Amino acid sequence: MDFVAVQTDDWIEKLKCASCGNYLSYFPIHTTFSNKNICGRCRTPPENTIRNEIYELVSQQIRFPCRYMSEGCFTKLSPEGTPHHENQCTFKDLKCPTHDFTSCKAKVSYWDFITHCQLKHGDLFLKNGQFEIYLTWSQNSYHLLEHNNQLFIVRKKFRVEDSLFHISVTLSERSDHAVWPYKVRLSCGTAEMAVKGNTKVGVEKIFLNSLISQKGKASKITGRVFLMRKASGPEAVKDERNVFLARGFPSTSSRVGEGSMSSRSPERGNLGKMAMERNKYRSLFYDRNQK
Repeated sequence: MDFVAVQTDDWIEKLKCASCGNYLSYFPIHTTFSNKNICGRCRTPPENTIRNEIYELVSQQIRFPCRYMSEGCFTKLSPEGTPHHENQCTFKDLKCPTHDFTSCKAKVSYWDFITHCQLKHGDLFLKNGQFEIYLTWSQNSYHLLEHNNQLFIVRKKFRVEDSLFHISVTLSERSDHAVWPYKVRLSCGTAEMAVKGNTKVGVEKIFLNSLISQKGKASKITGRVFLMRKASGPEAVKDERNVFLARGFPSTSSRVGEGSMSSRSPERGNLGKMAMERNKYRSLFYDRNQK
């Protein structure tokens, strides 16, 4: 075993990707026609390469240094564990989570991630998850939300023509990538409604007509996002259709005087209409590149 360890230490520096310069510890490994090896972190043109399955088989016995060794990580691991570790390594620099919707180009460490956002983008944080929807104009906005030392990105969009509201809550790159359920509660005067979602499902769309009609000529709706305990196991991820049909819709016979809006499950006769509406507005889902 000592001989193997010494031999690995002598040769491991030669086992590096010809494209990105990192160790050949990230599968699949492809070899070009000029005998250059390309790791799985890089995009390789299939017509110019072949997969090096022999190397992959042999290298499973090698413990490679982390690609972030120069930043202070001294973990050594097999190729099997490399992708997960590199994704979660606390020594890598991360893009600012607002880079898609602000001009911030900063690279920050795992430990300074939330602090950077608080100092540079404090105006984007939702205090206690609260927000407002102004009903007189269309809006498209992005916010940050911190919960249990995790950072979430909240995207909101409102279209005034048909009172259609979109909201999504997703995890930032720095977060643990678990599935987090959440509830969005909306209120207009004494009328209320709520929908449930999770960070894997995507955009939730809500028609606000019923809520607005309870108040008459309202100028805004107040809302709040509630993050709940993260889910795990097979129940963590539900398909979009099941969540859409299960969460219910506001009833037209809401008891406004009692301060709440009741909800009911959709009737069988309305399912076809709901499906048509869902397809009609599918194109309205968020585009991460849209400003």
